Amino acid sequence: MHLDLVPMDLALLIGGGFIAGVLDAIVGGGGLITVPIFLFILGPQASAIGTNKIAAVAAQLTAFAIYFKNRQVDFKQAYRIVGTTSLGAVLGALIAPTLPSAFFKWFLLIVAPIVLTLVFTKRLWNKERHRPRTTTGIGIAGTIGTFFAGLYDGVAGPGGGTMMFLSLFVLGGMPAAIAMGTGKLANLGSASLSLATFSVQGHVHWFLGTLVAIPIAFGAWIGARYSARMANDGKAQALARTALVIVSALLIARWYLTI
Repeated sequence: MHLDLVPMDLALLIGGGFIAGVLDAIVGGGGLITVPIFLFILGPQASAIGTNKIAAVAAQLTAFAIYFKNRQVDFKQAYRIVGTTSLGAVLGALIAPTLPSAFFKWFLLIVAPIVLTLVFTKRLWNKERHRPRTTTGIGIAGTIGTFFAGLYDGVAGPGGGTMMFLSLFVLGGMPAAIAMGTGKLANLGSASLSLATFSVQGHVHWFLGTLVAIPIAFGAWIGARYSARMANDGKAQALARTALVIVSALLIARWYLTI
């Protein structure tokens, strides 16, 4: 597909990618910024979702490297999480081209209030509730949650990383700081497999995706470094709640624009 990009398109891709990377590095949700940009340039087609996976891989890989350095990744749980998330992502990417356009609109209508409810439910953010697990892992609820997070990430993408974080933090009981880093590893697996699946189906514009991958990776580097610093100061939960409010607002705005 040949594209004639004008300066406005380039500004949206670079500026939007950078902002998306900062947000995505914390609790996910960067796709809520980049996917609408790809839809604007490529039109309402599966290629917008597939192309966004290039940017997603770049953001997850960069953020994961920072969290790994800061020891915010639970590798004992990561193998199961990556497996279930990746399985869901492949299934989601396979069925994505067959779903009606109304699916995403009504899904957002359901998800946005749930995220806001979780943000303002104080008992979920009690530090004593979220202690590092030993032998029990993230449990059945957390495992099921990560599968559906991967499934949605493969189907659409925007908000998939947020669902991953919430699955690990709320359902799995991981500390917020560890959920951030471990979620990036799982999201990297789902984004990579989704990208491969969309690519095989011919739904990836490689030049456009690579163009956005650079600013989104830079934004993710900044966001993850700031998040790691906050985690070291014991403020990871406060940062996560603030970022989730922003993601919720983007979810509502995205829904409103699809009406």
